[in-house]
Amino acid sequence: MGKPVLNSALKTAIVDFSDESKRRKNPVARQTKISDRTYFLNVDLGGVGGGIVNLIDNKMKKEIGITNFDGNMLSPGRAVTIRSVRALYTTKGRTLQEADWQNGDRLPAEIQASELYFIQGDNKIIDLPLTDVQGFKQADHRGLITNAMVRTQEEFFIQLEFPKTVSVKPNTDATKQFLRLEFRLAEAKK
Repeated sequence: MGKPVLNSALKTAIVDFSDESKRRKNPVARQTKISDRTYFLNVDLGGVGGGIVNLIDNKMKKEIGITNFDGNMLSPGRAVTIRSVRALYTTKGRTLQEADWQNGDRLPAEIQASELYFIQGDNKIIDLPLTDVQGFKQADHRGLITNAMVRTQEEFFIQLEFPKTVSVKPNTDATKQFLRLEFRLAEAKK
């Protein structure tokens, strides 16, 4: 089965999975396991800025407390639809693993000016100002109107773009500049 057919079949399976009568008629939906997941990425923004900052690429490895992304490509037989996005910011914590994400810190002006991109191929699946996805609690996930479908076996990138003249203040021993991005999604595995 070629890539376009597999992607199309899994996308249909995600739609049909929620409807029991359609699931029984769709063999791919019957064989597909659907789960709710949250992919996350914690980044240190101290001293960055002035253009595009790549947050994830093919060298990214899954690491407890930092990210559950493992590279920048979905393995064969998987399809993902991003349903919502949230950004959390904190200046509290010595390292990314010790960051206090439940503190209510607001994005400083230099980070508010950035744009969040989730790119696959020539398509910006997500293109939002970072202030549009900043949240402080569970209910603050910003739902997406479109079905942001991430295709299997095709590279994707997550980026922040800052105005060229803007940089984030460097970290100090007392104050850090940490950002957490969370992507709530439906994941289909064949």
